[in-house]
This record gives sequence, structure tokens and C-alpha cells, in this order.
Amino acid sequence: MPQYPDCALVGSAKVAWTALGDLFQRGPPLLETGYVPTLRLPKIVVSSVEPRGDDLVLSLPLSDQKMQKMATRYPNATARPPVQPANASQAHADFFRAWGPKKPRQVTIVPGADIRFHDGWDTELHAHLSTDAKCIRPSNQLVLAHLVIDPRRGAPSLALATRPRDTIATLVVLLAPEDPHELHLKLERNGATHAWSEASEDPVQYAFLPVGASLVAAKSHGASPRVALVFHVTGSSALSYDDTGAIRRVDALLSKLSASSTIGVVRGIQMDLCRNCTTPEWSALPPLHKAFLHGLLRSAAYDVGLAAYSQHFGIQHFDPHPASPGAALVDMRDVKLDELVATGEGARYEYSVVLVFWPKRHLFQALGVAAFASAMRSFAPAAAHPYAVAITNAFGTEYLRTDSTAASHEALLQWLCDEDNVDGICRYLSAEALVDATCPWSLLAPWIQQQLAKYGWTPLAKAMNDLVARWCVDHAASLVASLAGVTDAPVCAPLEQDFVYECIRQLWVTLHTALLNPRVGATMQDDVLQRLLTDALHIEHYCYDQADMARWINARLPANHLLMLPTDVFSIIESFVWPTTSPVADIFGGMHSCSLLLGAMATALVHNAALNASPRVPCTWHCDDGSGTETVVAVSVSRLLSLLERNPRQKIEVAFLDDCRQSGTRFVRATLARVGNVSAKSLTNRFDLVAHVQRETSFLQQLRG
Repeated sequence: MPQYPDCALVGSAKVAWTALGDLFQRGPPLLETGYVPTLRLPKIVVSSVEPRGDDLVLSLPLSDQKMQKMATRYPNATARPPVQPANASQAHADFFRAWGPKKPRQVTIVPGADIRFHDGWDTELHAHLSTDAKCIRPSNQLVLAHLVIDPRRGAPSLALATRPRDTIATLVVLLAPEDPHELHLKLERNGATHAWSEASEDPVQYAFLPVGASLVAAKSHGASPRVALVFHVTGSSALSYDDTGAIRRVDALLSKLSASSTIGVVRGIQMDLCRNCTTPEWSALPPLHKAFLHGLLRSAAYDVGLAAYSQHFGIQHFDPHPASPGAALVDMRDVKLDELVATGEGARYEYSVVLVFWPKRHLFQALGVAAFASAMRSFAPAAAHPYAVAITNAFGTEYLRTDSTAASHEALLQWLCDEDNVDGICRYLSAEALVDATCPWSLLAPWIQQQLAKYGWTPLAKAMNDLVARWCVDHAASLVASLAGVTDAPVCAPLEQDFVYECIRQLWVTLHTALLNPRVGATMQDDVLQRLLTDALHIEHYCYDQADMARWINARLPANHLLMLPTDVFSIIESFVWPTTSPVADIFGGMHSCSLLLGAMATALVHNAALNASPRVPCTWHCDDGSGTETVVAVSVSRLLSLLERNPRQKIEVAFLDDCRQSGTRFVRATLARVGNVSAKSLTNRFDLVAHVQRETSFLQQLRG
């Protein structure tokens, strides 16, 4: 396993271990026991099983005669062990015992349907538990499952054979226990056991057991038969003392630790000390370690194994957990732990058995991209999925080493395709995808276009918007212009889908926001900046030229309704969806050299003759104060008028405008000639400043009086 220099511990496994230990020390609160000091023993009426038979009234404690009658009445309603061992006949022989030294006796189970309580005893029990003890909510119901008379005093007779669908716990009520200080019952859950803690002389004692918990009985000789009532606790809400919240807190600590761990950090929980370097065994895990292991596996974020570990020599033996197939692919020999939580009494021996774990995303780093992708293809889908989730969740949170080669990036992109996971692709686009020397345009841009074509732009829209906002503006403009199919230097095929205009328009809004940054282009070479301006002009033209035919709402309205709508209704609607964007020429005219803007216009016009460039008039005026020459870009001569009026020293005359036209035309010709083989005549026709100024002259004269 490779070692990484930056292994500062952001979190600590000891925090989660301590929290779990505290939970075990105090016992899960749902395994709650108690007694009812004010409740009398019930009088139980057992309905006759014969049509004309007499009901049997049971008063506690039960006499031998009553117990024999019950055994005779319910000869087949006997308790059975909930889990059948291999030797079933021996199990039943052990389970059924004798009444007295010679007469055969049995564990008797009376179904709850045959029982009723005299004077509403069950109602008093519910009132005490819901109002006084607050163990259940008033809305919870107690449904009697059975009455048990057990001379063996075992635990299986207290188990439920079936459960209603809305059962949230089991209530076991012991009636007149012979010695409350020696109940010989323990509560068990998640591998941990807790004694039935109450030791009261009161005749009614109870215990709540959540689904998944059980009772374990110790051997008791010479005691009288146990009489108990077993209830289903039903309801739509969980019990107020459920320990699920505490277990979830431990799980949350482990998940947070996984997310904060630096790549390469390996942690361990000491299990026991050993004199020799022996191979550890999973079956020897203590209950607390087993619970911690279950938390690690529930998180699905860790690879786990057992190791024989030395502080001096590192891991000497390693056994990966069956649920962590990736752990078997990592060489753990001689690896030293970054954090070891000691649980033994001291370093008496050189070696200790340690529960070792690390985040699953570490496999991506340890194997390299190509080997990782190959391993994922060899795993079963259920086993590979947690690794895929761990890697995609790490996108954007820390640097994922990809060996800095185009081949490794290609392997990563292919693995994402193989996963066929839209969420993973969205995460990669949103936080990780980047054009650089090891991931060139020729690799990344076609892959992005393929994903948009495969899944549609709608599920990837937010991720693409994040990508455009994150990328440098010239790369983002090249990608958006290529997807729109409007650039003369495409990096990928255009995106051909219904209503793709909506996608390009949203990306243009994000890109336009980046263009408004005054620092854009400050460090760019002139050719890169001119390429950016050209792509921006193309996208701008696309967004306004395609709007009338590519809107989603246009396709949803009937044609006859479209004819009835005002012409500007869609512009009004779009003003609520997308903010208004100022012209590219206005943005860059005041920020960068006018020659770059004119060159970009020329390149755009050569590629797209329909580009509406004529309103953008480059003009130069000379200040009277001799401060030099200033170049402005006006949307029209009317726009130029407002610009000139901001300078009270400049006199506005037709001769001045003509001078602007002449100098501007010469400037345009010189700039465009460097861009392509375009004749001066075609330039004049395409960018006819003379005609434009002449059209505006009369308007200006009217304004100036």
C-alpha cells in the first residue's frame, strides 16, 4: 500500500469508539425493565374450548391443579424454540420437562384470543405504561399474544411466533415472580447482553424488547413455574426510549470520519494482545468490536480487515472481511496505522489483533485508475456499487491521483461510462472535469458531448452550469459554442436535441456573468482573447437568432394561439427566466483593445455572414485637451451621441463624425486583412460604416437643433 505524506487526521476513530462504548455501558435504553407498584395481580379468565364448557378462572399464584388443567386443555399449544437446532428431537426433549418427579409436565401456551381480564386489568396496565411510566405513547396498543406457564423457566416461551405488521416492540409481563432478585433473564441485542435490572418485591414486572432483541434465560433449578403475559406493542410511532437515535449517531460519526479522512489514512481498533504473531479470526470478535464492525459495514464507506499488528513492524498478517473485496487487492504487509485506538491493559506483548479499516475511495489511489476500473468490472454489481459511490462523492473534495497521463484520464472516463450512473457523471462534471495537459480537449469535450447525447441535457443541466462557472472563461466559451454548433473552431460535435436552445441560453447566462469580470483577459495572450471574443459573439448571435424557433413554450402552444399572442410576449416570459445580457461589444469595447474586438468580429463574420455586426460601430475621437486618442464602441451613432455628451469638451459636428467614419474604416480594413483573405470591397459591403453614418447624420442634426 502506498504511503502519502499528507496524512493529518481531520477526525478520530476514538470518538466513534468511545460513543459506542458509552452506549454499551449504559445499555440500549429500549431494553427497558420496570415494575408496576400500584397494580394488582390480574384475574385471568380462560374461555372454554368446548361449546358448553365452563370458563376457567386463574388466580395467581397458580396451584398445581390449575396448571394441570391448563396443560390438559392446551395439550398441543406448547412453546417451541424460535430457532431449530440441527438435532430437533433432542431440542424438544430438553425443552419439555415434567410436572413433579414422576408425572410428565409441559410448557403451556394459551393463545391471547382465549383470554380476557377481570375488571379491566389490561386497561390499567396500559394507563400506567403510557401515563405514569411514559414507556409507550397513549396511541400505542397492547395486543395480548399469549399466556405462558413455563416450569422450565426458559426464554423461548416468551418469544413471539408471529408479529403484526405494525409491531414496534414486545412487552413481557412477569406475574408473581418467586424471587425478583433472581429472575435469571437477560436482554440481548446486537451481540450485547444486559441483565433484567429491576429487583422489586412488586408482583408485576415487565420488560420492553424492540424488534430484533430477545431474552436469554439462565439455568434455574428448583424454582416454581414462571407465569408471564406476552403482548405485541403496536402503533405508527416508535417508542420514546428507542435507542435507534444513539446508534445512528455512531453511524454518523463513522460516515463523517470517512468523508474527512485524508487519502491513505489507515485506522485500527485494538481487539486483544497476543504473545505470538498469529492469524486473527473473525469469530473471536467481542460484542463491542462486533457492533463497531457492523457500524463500519452499515456505512458502506470502509474497507475492513483483521490484522496481527506490531507497533514496530506494522501489519504482519491481514484477513480482509468478506464484505470488503477491495481490501484483498491492497498489499497491507508492513503498513503502519495512522491511528490505533488501544483497548488492552497495556503493551505486554509485541503483537495485538486489530480491527483495521480505511475509506473505500483509497482503493482508487492504491491501484491506479486503470487497475481500479478493471477491479470494478470483476466485482459483482452489489459489491462494486459502494466503491463507485465513494469515488464519485470524493469528486471535488480532494485531489484524486490519476497518474497524470492521458491514458489514466481515458480509463476514468470509460469507467464512468461503464457505471452508467447519471449522479456520478453529474458529480464529475460539476466538480472534477477539467481541460489540462493530461486531459486535452480531444479527450474530454467529445466525452461531455456523448454524455449529453446519451442522457439528454436536462438531467445534466445543473452540472453543466457548474462546469461553465468553474472553468476558465475561454475554455467554457469554446465548449458552449461547440455544443451550439456555431463556432469556426469546434472542440466537439454540436448537441442536437429538442429545445437545446434552452440549455445553451442558460449556459450563456453563466458565461456572460464571467465575462463581466474586469479581470477577464488580463493575462491572456491576444490570440486567446480574440478567440474568446469570437466565440462569445457566435453564442450571443445564436441565443437571439434561435430564440423564436427553439423555445420549449413555442412547441407546447397550438399554432393558432401563437398567432394571437403579441410579438414580445416570449421576450417578456424570458425576462423572468434569464436575466438580460448586455452586448459583447459593449462589454469588451471599454475593457480591451478595439483591434481585438474588430478582429473577433471579422472572424465571426467570415464564419457566419448573418451575424448582426453592423450596429456595432467602432469610432475614434480626439480630445481637445491633447490627452491622446480614445477608442469607443457604440451600438449605433445614436449610442455614440450619448457617449460624446459625457465629454463636454468635445464638440459634436458632422465633420467629426465623418472623421470617425474614415479612421474607423481604415482601422477595420487593416484589422480584417490580418484575419483572412477577404477583399476590401467585401469588407466595406459587410461592415458599411459610411452608409450607417449617413443614415444617422440627419437624426443627429435634428437632435442638435
